[in-house]
Amino acid sequence: MFRFEHDPPAVYLFDAPVVLHDHTHDVEYPLQLLGRMRSDHYPEYLHSNVIIPDSLRLNGAINYSLFRGDSKNLLFSASFGSADGLWQSEIAIGAFYQALVDSQSINPPNNSTSIEFDNYFVDMSIDLEADHAQEIVPAVIATLQLWRRAVEQAACSLRRFQWKSEYETNEQLFTKNVVIPLLQKAGYDHVRYNHGISERGKDVLFSEIDKFGRIRHCAAQVKAGDLSQSNATLLNALLNQIDDAFSLPVRGPGQNEQYYIADLYIVVSGKITSEAIERLNGKLDRRLIGSVHFFDRSHIESLAGSLWQRR
Repeated sequence: MFRFEHDPPAVYLFDAPVVLHDHTHDVEYPLQLLGRMRSDHYPEYLHSNVIIPDSLRLNGAINYSLFRGDSKNLLFSASFGSADGLWQSEIAIGAFYQALVDSQSINPPNNSTSIEFDNYFVDMSIDLEADHAQEIVPAVIATLQLWRRAVEQAACSLRRFQWKSEYETNEQLFTKNVVIPLLQKAGYDHVRYNHGISERGKDVLFSEIDKFGRIRHCAAQVKAGDLSQSNATLLNALLNQIDDAFSLPVRGPGQNEQYYIADLYIVVSGKITSEAIERLNGKLDRRLIGSVHFFDRSHIESLAGSLWQRR
């Protein structure tokens, strides 16, 4: 644990000396030095500047801290601001703050992440004891992994859209980095990743309120690469997924209610040939043809160019 000595002033953590700044309540040490310390064993008045491993650092963050807040619970925070690097000016840090607030990536089970903006700095903090005392190191690592998605999404929303070659082969990356943000920026509600054993032909679910005030449920089936008439295996699999998407209802976990989708979007990171669309439409239930829509890379890049900087 922590041990404080006063003559001369020094602080030790599990008998290892740590850097002492100004007074005995402001110290600095690597995250790993905390070992398996629990949050309820952290001293009440100690403020720690924590050195985070490079693999866990957040892009643009200038400081990481552990301290007890007004509630006396242990808080972990990351600060972004005017030090050399990203988000230096007041305008830049203000835009970054708004993009973080708009991000839908921060949603821990206890919803305890807070984001504050003060002139040239943005602080993200989380209550590590919102539910109960826990080991500090794994809690901090889980928090940084959660925040990284939010920071990357915020930074991406402030840049022009750029296509990555990985999108042509990595379906999950294409879905999470392109398809989902694009649907959110287009104004759809309740956009969520649904890929897995229970997807039933629907990789992404989303909805909107139509002009009559009713909820219109939609879904996207996402594929990496090209969709052509020569790939009979893929076309047949896609036909089965389209049938499942419309015929099998969506059920939320723990919910009794269910619903069916009204429209399905086939989103491909490569090129869709007109012959492939004709072949699919030729085998679809005729009642579904007007409810199945096709988007390939050219459509995605065109939409992203106009929507990507929306918040």
